[in-house]
Amino acid sequence: MTVQVVILAAGTGSRLWPLTKDTPKPLLEIGDGTCILERQVSALETEGLSSRIAVVTGHRADRIEEFLEHRVTVRVETVYNPFYSQSGPIGSLWVARSYLRVPFILMNGDTAVSHSALARLMQAAALHPSALLVSRIQKPTPDDVVVDISDDGRVLGVGKELPYSGVRSAGIFAAFSAEACQLFFSSVISASRDPDALRVGPWHNVLASAITSGLHVDAVEIASSDWVEVDLHPDLETLQRIVRESSMSGPA
Repeated sequence: MTVQVVILAAGTGSRLWPLTKDTPKPLLEIGDGTCILERQVSALETEGLSSRIAVVTGHRADRIEEFLEHRVTVRVETVYNPFYSQSGPIGSLWVARSYLRVPFILMNGDTAVSHSALARLMQAAALHPSALLVSRIQKPTPDDVVVDISDDGRVLGVGKELPYSGVRSAGIFAAFSAEACQLFFSSVISASRDPDALRVGPWHNVLASAITSGLHVDAVEIASSDWVEVDLHPDLETLQRIVRESSMSGPA
């Protein structure tokens, strides 16, 4: 199966300033001379998922374009979100909406993930119309997107406002069937017509809406060590520590 990968990398990363003042968050160095985006592309390439990658840019788009030209060996498209400073991730989804009409993987540009986690996601393609990577948590933080899962592993709901369930999203979603792609695409279009959702809403709100409309999403559980999302300075320090201590045997 040929899969389109969409990486959302338009945000300003304001909570990591001053590091992100002139450097997009996906280009932050993680301690071994590489950056988050480089790790993502490497993991995708390892799993044979690098033939169709599109990165949605915004803040310091020129830096990402330069990086992809000189540091990445595979061809990666960029899509510029001119509204990045006034819109959230849903705005980036709207800009990249044409890439969501075929089987796709959607991931945040600030998430380092292991190639084995991506392998598990693709294994789900043979069994499910769509899938969301999740992991267990003991106590959620305000940034965690909580996932409600049925006994048979189906995702019933996602959102930061959901009651604690012990499971959080790893921020990587895949739609494999034509119906799943259409339901997610339709939810992107609907959300883009809501000014509040467009401005601040996380893309998981689009997924939640698609689930309400009948999208069947299965949870694919991965270990917490298989991914790190970098929102705050302590997150970056955690990722850098993992790289130093284990040569990134987890997220790589």
